[in-house]
Amino acid sequence: MRIPRYNSCFIVVVLSLLTACQQNLENNRRTDATEADSLMELAMVYADSLQLKRAIEVDRQALELYMAANDSAGMSDCYSDIGALYHHLGDFSSSIEAISAGLAIDEARHDVERMSSSYNNLAAIYLAAKQPESGRGFILKAIEAERSLPEPKKLSIRYGIASEIYVALDSLETALGYARQAFSLDSAAHDTLRMGRRLSQMGDVFQASGDYARAEQAYMASMQYLKAVGEVHSLCIDYKQLAQLCVRNQRNDEAMAYFQQSVEMAHRMNNHLFLQQIYKHMAELIKEKNPRLATVYLERAFAYKDSVFSQQTTELTTRFKANYDYAEQQHVIEQQKAELAVNRAILYGGLVALLLLLSTTITLFLLLRQRTVKEKALRNLVMVAGTPFEDRVGDSAPEASDEQNTPDRNFINQLTTLIRENIGRSDLNAVTLAPMMQMTRHQLTAKVRSLTGLSANNFITRVRLDRASQLLRSTSLNISEIAWDCGFQDLSYFGRVFKEIYGQTPTNYRRQ
Repeated sequence: MRIPRYNSCFIVVVLSLLTACQQNLENNRRTDATEADSLMELAMVYADSLQLKRAIEVDRQALELYMAANDSAGMSDCYSDIGALYHHLGDFSSSIEAISAGLAIDEARHDVERMSSSYNNLAAIYLAAKQPESGRGFILKAIEAERSLPEPKKLSIRYGIASEIYVALDSLETALGYARQAFSLDSAAHDTLRMGRRLSQMGDVFQASGDYARAEQAYMASMQYLKAVGEVHSLCIDYKQLAQLCVRNQRNDEAMAYFQQSVEMAHRMNNHLFLQQIYKHMAELIKEKNPRLATVYLERAFAYKDSVFSQQTTELTTRFKANYDYAEQQHVIEQQKAELAVNRAILYGGLVALLLLLSTTITLFLLLRQRTVKEKALRNLVMVAGTPFEDRVGDSAPEASDEQNTPDRNFINQLTTLIRENIGRSDLNAVTLAPMMQMTRHQLTAKVRSLTGLSANNFITRVRLDRASQLLRSTSLNISEIAWDCGFQDLSYFGRVFKEIYGQTPTNYRRQ
């Protein structure tokens, strides 16, 4: 049976409209993800200024946008940040709930690197909650996951937490072995901050074994490294540990001085858990000599009681399984909601087309909007890429005109050059790039966004893709080698973002 011509045209128009609706929905998802990235950056600003509860509120707003965009990686990052903020506030129950939700997403995606980080964070929380036996299982999983990675960059961190857990379990020989392995890795990497932390962990082992002389020596050496990099959190711990060591050696005046320095740093960090612990130690130390002042210290410790984990500590192990299962269910529900939203959008688009018969006008409008978005993306790419990658190599590169040689253009050129010099580094991001530009992460992100309309991490991705396109045109390297050379460890992710920018897969781009 022949379909009348006017019916065929109408079907084509409806299908075009539905396709345009899908494209519009995808664009909205990208907009949500971009807005969520900005909110996470804002949350970091609040966290840096110690407005931790405000940072949690902003991170939760970002989480809702990532859910709307069905961005599982963004959701995982959000849960991790929220968990860390609750940990700093001493709310271990909420911290475990958030990190467990992120872990469920990571395991569903089989993202081993993120799983390793989540296991490590859970181990640290259980350690702080004085449940090292529960923490041991998670840190061993974290070590196993990290060792399975091609480049286990965070293995020393995993060993460090393992050392602390085994000290709490009174397995001192095992604890010292992990601390020494961690120190060896960090020394080879010339990582001053981590070397300081490992020495502190060795001091904990020596103090637990009664070797106070070596413990004090380790803490003093640790503090030299930590002061060099200005790391307040670990210094706070070192001062507290030195104070306790002095108490054991009847050096009470020195102990009180170290406690005072430790509590000052805990106030700077707004770390409620540390403040409660230190004030209790100070009250215990001075109760016989000055009972009135001891009472003041106890009152201060009590003031932070509501902010720290109390009776819920004993319930964490039994509740974790339920929280974990709940998080997995929530993840599935959110995916189903996203799929339902897509189907609903398609249905509504078809109904609008059938009822109003204005498909031609709507289609033209959406096509025009799509063209505007593509033109904006093209302008961003041109500003990021500047001169093609191969033209910047050697003395044959053209000199910039006076009009181009502006501070903003110089900044973009300097930034692009640094990215290209480090393009093979998979860990190159706003955090690692900011010190190279002698800026904070917030300053770098704000500057790049104001000049290009892109986040700093998207800017780095554009430069990586620029290099990848040049290699596809000029070499016979296979696509996985090109992705690796340009800093992409995930080949499927490389193919997806390449197609978003160039409109075709890397394979088709090379054939063309």
